[in-house]
Amino acid sequence: MGKRVVFDKPWGWMYAEQNINKWTNVKHYSTHMLSAMEVVEYLRTKGCGFQLKMDNIIWAEFYGLGLGYFTSTGSTPSEAICKASLLVSLTKDIWYEK
Repeated sequence: MGKRVVFDKPWGWMYAEQNINKWTNVKHYSTHMLSAMEVVEYLRTKGCGFQLKMDNIIWAEFYGLGLGYFTSTGSTPSEAICKASLLVSLTKDIWYEK
C-alpha cells in the first residue's frame, strides 16, 4: 500500500511510507479490524468490490479487476479479510503505484 517493508533483527518487521524515513512496526493485520478495513478501502480505490458474510462461517470476498473472485474464510472478520486480500495481491500487483 505504498510502504517500504524491511526485516530488522532487533525490531522485527518495520515499514515506512515511500518518501518518509520514519519506521514503524508492522501491525498484525489479521487481528486488527481497523487495519483490515484500511486494506478493504485501499482495494476499493483500485476497483475491487467487497463483501463480508458471517453465518456459520466467516468469509470475505473481493471481486472485480477482471480476475474473478477472491474468497477466504477465517476465525474472525479481520483474518478473513486479510487472507482474501493476500489472494488478490498474489494474482495482481495493485499495491504500488506504477
